[in-house]
Amino acid sequence: MENQTKKQKTAFLQHNMNMLDVILRYAVLMFFVILGGVLGSIPVMLIGLPFFWSAILGFCPIYWFLGINRHTVENGMF
Repeated sequence: MENQTKKQKTAFLQHNMNMLDVILRYAVLMFFVILGGVLGSIPVMLIGLPFFWSAILGFCPIYWFLGINRHTVENGMF
């Protein structure tokens, strides 16, 4: 019963990522943008777009679907 309260779903578009998740998503975004720039390929750059939106919003739809919430005020996220 206690485990269920910890794994409650958050509201849609409510922050569910910690700062480490955001930093990693920015790193992946930069990888795809730089790779696309080196290759001269805009479609490769656009692969980074979902990582950008996820990092900017602090919300991961996969985390939301699975009921994962890594966001806490103590870890320095918003």
